Amino acid sequence: MSISTHFGCLDELTQVIYQSMYRFVVLSSVTTDEWIIYVGLADSRGRWWQGRWSQDNVNRILVRIYPDRCTLVQLGYKK
Repeated sequence: MSISTHFGCLDELTQVIYQSMYRFVVLSSVTTDEWIIYVGLADSRGRWWQGRWSQDNVNRILVRIYPDRCTLVQLGYKK
């Protein structure tokens, strides 16, 4: 199972978010093995933050959130 199977709909997503007097820009990119998101504060300084989640990161988060429904073995990891 590749990350693009479940996160493919987020590929090339562009969204502007207004929060109070601030304006943020969110850009998203999905490859076969990672999801990359960029968040920028649209002001004169143009500050940006970037985060990456690999298939391994997503699997480990799923196991923490849904321990009764998925294990690392079910997600393809060997004991």
